[in-house]
Amino acid sequence: GGSFAAGSGTTMYNGTGSQGVAGGLSYNNLTINKSAGTASLSAPGTVSGNLTLSTGGTFSLGAPLTVAGNVVVNSGTTLNVNASTLSVGGNWTRVGTFTAGSGSVVFDGSGAQSIGTTTFNNMTVNKSGGSATLTGNLPINGDLTVAAGTLDLSTFSASRTAVGGTMTLSGGTTLRVGGVSNFPDNYATLSLDPTSTVEYYGTLTQVVDAISYGNLTLSNGGVNVKILTGPTSVAGNLLINGGSTFDAGSSALNVDGNWTNGGTFLSSTSSVTFAGSSMSLSGATTFNDLTVSGSYSASSDVTVNGTASFTG
Repeated sequence: GGSFAAGSGTTMYNGTGSQGVAGGLSYNNLTINKSAGTASLSAPGTVSGNLTLSTGGTFSLGAPLTVAGNVVVNSGTTLNVNASTLSVGGNWTRVGTFTAGSGSVVFDGSGAQSIGTTTFNNMTVNKSGGSATLTGNLPINGDLTVAAGTLDLSTFSASRTAVGGTMTLSGGTTLRVGGVSNFPDNYATLSLDPTSTVEYYGTLTQVVDAISYGNLTLSNGGVNVKILTGPTSVAGNLLINGGSTFDAGSSALNVDGNWTNGGTFLSSTSSVTFAGSSMSLSGATTFNDLTVSGSYSASSDVTVNGTASFTG
């Protein structure tokens, strides 16, 4: 049989009818530019450069496709994932139509990636370096997974389109939340590993969701508070960075790790429980009600305006 060497060029499918996109090959740049009809991939393929749907036509995946570079879906084109997995190492730009089907899109680049407005079925971030950052809202029909690396929501959302599915933060991963109230919503199950981190870093007043976190970090905002909305647990460490104000409101907050207050903590009418073992409290802090059921060493002044209980 013959051989195919992509070199540094671009392979273009531009027929007016149905076309089969050869699988089992490694393309450099792959472009779909059809005035009519569908180009279909039926065997796994690899694109070492960019995938571009140019000015017309449909590209339908019937097998996994790995794209090391950018994916661009231009106006007048359609990308249909069906039940396949599309892996993307670069940026994602969608102006045309993306049909999520029952498939998955995985963002696995080693550097910074941007993700434009799109409705996905399953979306996974699996990065060895850099952040995947939203530049628009990402409605999710299935599951949202951060398997490795950082997902930065900026001020946009990645909430589920209807209640169901699972949002997962695996060990060592980070979810950054920059909007007023844009922590992912509508997931029936939240699975946050104790070593994962959620960072609220917005500059305006932010709602801190009442859930079970791994590590919880509060950054930026100045006097614009980050306010807790209900009973919350932190399996790891809680960090209030300088220039950030954390208001616990009337909530019950349970922390199993270290407490570091480098900013401002407003105790309001809250109750805080420290339940970890051989942990530390640093940064002068005033609590309302405080319970220590574990073992903690304090390196700064601690003031309790309400009830103090030490049972550890």
